[in-house]
Amino acid sequence: MTSAMAVSDDSVLEYAVAGRPLRGELESGDLYAVIPRPHGSLVAVSDGLGHGYEAAFASKLAINALTAQAHLSLPDLIKHCHQSLLRTRGVALSIASLDCEEETMTWISVGNVAGLLLRVNDAGTLEREHIVMRSGVVGHRLPPTSSRAGCWAGFSSKMGAAMHRSPTACSSSSTA
Repeated sequence: MTSAMAVSDDSVLEYAVAGRPLRGELESGDLYAVIPRPHGSLVAVSDGLGHGYEAAFASKLAINALTAQAHLSLPDLIKHCHQSLLRTRGVALSIASLDCEEETMTWISVGNVAGLLLRVNDAGTLEREHIVMRSGVVGHRLPPTSSRAGCWAGFSSKMGAAMHRSPTACSSSSTA
């Protein structure tokens, strides 16, 4: 089981994560965090480059940097992580900010940590939108950063994390 670096007991999200180190390794570079923010949570998935201890070390630094500065905007969080990881292998990193009050999800991704937004449109049809992954490595080659926002119903990563609104977390539903 992959251990969390920071976990919220916030009732806005229900989530589960499963993972394990690569065969022959003691640690995995795949980590996640769910960090409370005003009106919601910050959800992050970090994939340290390579395998084992050095990959895990880079991911732990990234999650610690996110936790310490969770109040920043997503582009500023990516830049802060980049500065924190300059002397490491670096990480691929996806971050989503869930705002229950506004019923929005804002996301940003550098590297190959995939995310998927699922929502029901006005016609009742399920729509899928993939997080745009920018080529680069947080800690080595940071691309120009900007975030994207939308109404949210879910987020998932290659690590198998799945988050969705708790039935009691928001009293109204989003429509667009």
